[in-house]
Parts: sequence; C-alpha cells; structure tokens
Amino acid sequence: MLVAASSVFAFAAVSLVPWQTTLLFDTAIAAAASTAAMAAAALALARHFSADDRATLLIGLGLLGAGLLHAVYALVAVSGFDSRGSLDAVTFMDWTGFASRFWLSLFLYGSWLVTRHTEALGRVSSGTIGACAIAVITLVAIGLVLMPLPRIDTPGFLVTRPLEMLPATFFALTLFGYLHKGEWQRDRFERLLSVGVLLACFGEVSLIFLSRSPTDAFFGLAQLIQLSVYGLLVAALVSTATRAFAEVQSLDEKRRRDAIELANAREGLEAFMRSASHDLKAPLRHIFAFSKLIRDEAADRLTEREVADLERVMGAASHMSNLLESLLRFTRLGAPSRIREEVSLNELLETVVALLPVEDQSRVVVDAPLLDIRGDQALLTIVLQNLIENGLKYVDDDRSIVTVTSTSSSSGTTVSVDDNGIGVASKHSKRIFDPGVRAVSDSDFEGTGFGLATCARIIQAHDGRIWLESKPEGGSIFRFTIPG
Repeated sequence: MLVAASSVFAFAAVSLVPWQTTLLFDTAIAAAASTAAMAAAALALARHFSADDRATLLIGLGLLGAGLLHAVYALVAVSGFDSRGSLDAVTFMDWTGFASRFWLSLFLYGSWLVTRHTEALGRVSSGTIGACAIAVITLVAIGLVLMPLPRIDTPGFLVTRPLEMLPATFFALTLFGYLHKGEWQRDRFERLLSVGVLLACFGEVSLIFLSRSPTDAFFGLAQLIQLSVYGLLVAALVSTATRAFAEVQSLDEKRRRDAIELANAREGLEAFMRSASHDLKAPLRHIFAFSKLIRDEAADRLTEREVADLERVMGAASHMSNLLESLLRFTRLGAPSRIREEVSLNELLETVVALLPVEDQSRVVVDAPLLDIRGDQALLTIVLQNLIENGLKYVDDDRSIVTVTSTSSSSGTTVSVDDNGIGVASKHSKRIFDPGVRAVSDSDFEGTGFGLATCARIIQAHDGRIWLESKPEGGSIFRFTIPG
C-alpha cells in the first residue's frame, strides 16, 4: 500500500512540474542503471552458485541482460550520435529502455515459474542457460546499434507505447505469482523482490498511459523507477547474503560447540570403558582362574561332563574378557588419526606376517610388490592384521590361502585381501562392518564381531572406504582405498 500511495503521489507531483529530460540526464540514468543492474546480477549469480538456486540464476541473467542494454545506450551516447548517421538518440533510448525492461520481465517471470515447476529446465546445466542468454542479449544489442529503428511511441493515442504492454504483462504476472506463492510474508528477499516488481508495474503505467514524449517528466519518472527497481533488488540480495553469512557463522559456532561436546563425550566414554573393562575383567580372571584350579586339582574326582562344563565356563570367561578388550580398543578409535606419513605396505605386511603362527606365515601370498600409501602406520597395521587373520581363520580346512595385492587409481591406493575361505552370505555383506555383527556362529569360529568394525573405523579416519566382494567360487575379497 505504501508503494502504491507513493507512486500515485509521484505521478501527481510530476504532472504539475514542467520538466523535460536531457541527453545528459538520460545518459547518467543509463550509466547508473547499468551499474546497479550489474551489481544485482553479480549478487544473484553468486547466490545461485552457492545454493544451486535456478530462480536466482534467471534473476541474475535478467539483470545482467538489462544492465548490458543500459551500458550499450550509455556508451553510444557518450561516443556521440552525430557520427552514427540515422541513429536517433531519442529513438535509440526508447528501444534500449524497452528491451531492458522486456528482458528483465521475461526472466523474472521465469524465476517464478521455476519455483513452481522445479523440473521446468530439466537437466540443462547453468552454464548452458547462461551461455544461451548472453548470446541472445549480445545479438539484441548488436541489432539495436546496427539496424534502423522506427519510433516506438504513438503520440496522440491513449496507449502511447503499445510494445510496453509486453513487459507490463510479464511484470504483472510475476507480481501475482510471487504474491500468490505467499513466501513474501516470511522471506525478506521475496518481499523486496515483490516490491521491486510492483514498482516496475507503476513504471510501465507511466510509460504506457502518461508519457507523451521520450523527453517528458513521466518518461524521466519511469527511468528513475527502473533505477529504483535495481536498487531494491540489490538491497534484497545483499540482505539475503548478509543473512546467509550470519547463518554460516552461527552454524560454525554450533559445530564448534558440538565438536567440544563430542570430544568431552568421547573422553567420558573412553574413561567409562577403561573403568568398566578393569572392573569387569578382574572377576572374569577370578572365574577363569578358579575354574582352572578346580579342573586341575580335582580332575580325578570329576566326571568327563563336569570337566567339559568347567572348560565351557573358562571359555566363556575368556571370550568375555576378549570382548571387553575389543570394545575398549574400538572406542579409542573415535577420533580421526592426524598422522599422515609415508607407509611401505611391503614392510607393513612383513610385520603382520611375522606376528602369525609359523605354520600360517607361508599361507600369505603377495603376487607383486605392494605400493606405498600415506597414513597412520600403527592403525593400518591393525587393518591388515585383522583382514589377513580373518582370511586364515574362516576356512573349512587347513588349505587357506590369503593373497594381498595393491593398485593405484585417481581415487587413491586400493589394497585387496583375497581369501579362499567360507565367504560371507549376501545378507551380512552390508552389516559385516557394524560393531558386534558376526557372519558366522560363535560355536563354529571364535570372535567378538569388532575386528571388521575396527577396520572400518580406521579407514574412515583416513578419509577412505572399505568394502567386501564375495566370490562365486567361494571366499571373499576385502578391499580398502586410502586417498593419495
């Protein structure tokens, strides 16, 4: 309402002022409009590329085209019309002004269409849209300079500039669309954009019904209104950028607080696990020790079943102790490793193989020398050790073979551990790296379910990935990639 009242007041005031525009005034307004439009275009395109917003892409291209047309008029006016033959200053100003308004109205309307129909532009890239728009506006500018231009106004008629009905229509449709959308009540950008489009509509009224000459006061008022529209769009985009910057700062602060809280929680969890591990492993050691003492000292008085029961108790206590140790080791891997050193996979593999039982060492095969990678050597040793020991353990007989290879690609170095064991059922392939998940029965193979979870946590800490591939003929291939 305030914009409408102000516009009506401006119309009334201008009608009482015997004012005529001059070439200097028109040139100054064109230069200012070009500068404002270009500034708004830069802000809109920056917003598009930061948020991938197709609506602001179209707004930015509309402003860019309008700014280029204003710049063309200003440059031609400064260089002088006299040297350009039939190129008339007033007619040229009329056509460039009309073209800039029509171009902007089309793209503003397109921006509203995109918000309503997100698939409107399909998979067309932003670069393609921008290149096409710039090519078209360049051809329009060249045509305006080189082609003979007829007068655009029709003095003596009620509608003095019929062609202005085109941008007026698209401005009106854009205004109706954004108001009907309703976001202007909550979104400052759309509110200022709607005010700017409303001003553009009043500018068209001044041109279509009130202006009788390209040099009268109403034509000058329309030019000032157009400049005000660009100013409003600059204000809207600056406001959006300022709010986005404040939100980013707030998000960074929140992330910092969350990181501190997470670090405190991680320290608390690790302290709890250390305490729990110590407090729980002590009675487990007693259970194991007393069960073994009873079995050894009373073996001649115990039945075979009673001895088996005692051994089952000892096995359960040992398994529980191993599980606690694995859980404690897993919690210590919560923080990403900061060590990034050159690691020789050949030396690392030699270390792992040396830790294996003598009878298993010959079962690890390397087809070719392994590549070097960058990472935490101690943690990567744990990964390779877990994968190799799993490949040797999960077999039906004693003919297990584990083959270790490495390859290089654009994503980094990939290490593969290939075994001929029992393999992993497809239903477990996605969950096998979760803590506590086992793909086999505890009665068949010992384990805690934390080995592969530990491997996954270590690889993630190196910004890499780990995955499983099952072989049709049996066995599994575990692969992990470490970025170069």
